[in-house]
Amino acid sequence: MEWLNIGRYALIGVAVSFVMLYINKAASKPVAENAEGQRVLEVNKLYLVIGWLGIAMGVGSLLLMVFMWEPGIEVPAIISTLLFGGSGYMMLLYYRNHKVVFDEERVTVVGWTGKRFSVKWEEINDIKFNSLSGYIKLYGLGEKANIHFQIMGIKSFLDMMEAKTNWRAKDLRIPFR
Repeated sequence: MEWLNIGRYALIGVAVSFVMLYINKAASKPVAENAEGQRVLEVNKLYLVIGWLGIAMGVGSLLLMVFMWEPGIEVPAIISTLLFGGSGYMMLLYYRNHKVVFDEERVTVVGWTGKRFSVKWEEINDIKFNSLSGYIKLYGLGEKANIHFQIMGIKSFLDMMEAKTNWRAKDLRIPFR
C-alpha cells in the first residue's frame, strides 16, 4: 500500500512538472507583430482545459451529492463544488480576458476581470515582480496592472520593457531572461 501512495505522488509530481515546463516554454517564445505593429500576449490554452476540468469536477461533486445522498454529504459536496467549480470558472475568465498588447509606444493590459490599463512606456512609474503570485506589476498614472509571468510571449514583453524603461528583468528577479 505504501508503494502505491509513493507512486501516486510521484506521478502527480511528474505531471505538474511537465505542465509547468510546457507553460514556461510557451511563455519564453517570442511573439510576432500583428498588422498594426502590436504584439498581443495571451494566456496558454492549457488554462482553458484546466478551467473546464475544474468546472466538470465541481458539477460532478454536485451530482454525486444529489444522486448518492447520505446524511452529512452536503457540506463536503458543497465545499468541493465551490472549490473546483469556482476555481475552474476563474481559470476560464483568466483565459478569456487576460491579454497584454504592446508596441513601441504603449502597453495595454486587460486583467482577468476585464479591467483595462493602458499607459505609454515613459509614463510607467514603477515595475515590481512578486515571485509568490507570479505577477509583474506595472504602476503608472495612479493605477496598476498585473501581468502573469507565464503568459505566452512574456519574453517579448520583457525585451521591450528593457528597451523602453530603466527596469531590467534580472534586477526584478523575473525568471525569464
